[in-house]
Amino acid sequence: MRFSFEVPGKPVAQGSMRALGPSRMVHANHTILMPYRATVAAIADQHVPPMWDHTGPMWVEATFTLPRPKGHYRKNGERKPSAPLWPVGRVGDLDKLLRALLDALTQAGVWGDDSQVVRLTAEKTYGTPHLWCAIQNITEKGT
Repeated sequence: MRFSFEVPGKPVAQGSMRALGPSRMVHANHTILMPYRATVAAIADQHVPPMWDHTGPMWVEATFTLPRPKGHYRKNGERKPSAPLWPVGRVGDLDKLLRALLDALTQAGVWGDDSQVVRLTAEKTYGTPHLWCAIQNITEKGT
């Protein structure tokens, strides 16, 4: 069984933790990360099929579409020939984007734990900012 969903807006990476005292840690970007994860969880929850099996191995596919920096454009709005085709550099590490997504899916109850993810296909690209995600149960017989 498989389902997919989209989340509008700029994907948020789950980065490093910082200390707020001797025993309290928070994500460095928690003010934007937590609402983003809650939105992803809520949208994913709306798309989970009624007979979804929350156990067993899972395959996650994700595309993180990020906004192009303003510096990639000329004053007339055309994209500069020197602008990279793919988002590299300080625009969001793919592993940190995935960490936010997988934690949100755990929060939504799509699975018991993200250790159930045994296959992962992910990319980041430029365009209208949004996240597209598909999740599939993988049976032991192979699908």
